[in-house]
Amino acid sequence: MLPAAATLAVGAALVGVIGWARVRVSHHTPTQTIAGAAAGAGVAWAVLTLTL
Repeated sequence: MLPAAATLAVGAALVGVIGWARVRVSHHTPTQTIAGAAAGAGVAWAVLTLTL
């Protein structure tokens, strides 16, 4: 298993950069990227909670 803190930090950085890029090229609005990040975090939390 990977260390949780490092994995969370790298994942958050990737989500931030990808979200910024999607807004920058006008494929999404900031609200859409925040909603997508929240939905992804919720699904990840649910899957990890139910499987561990």
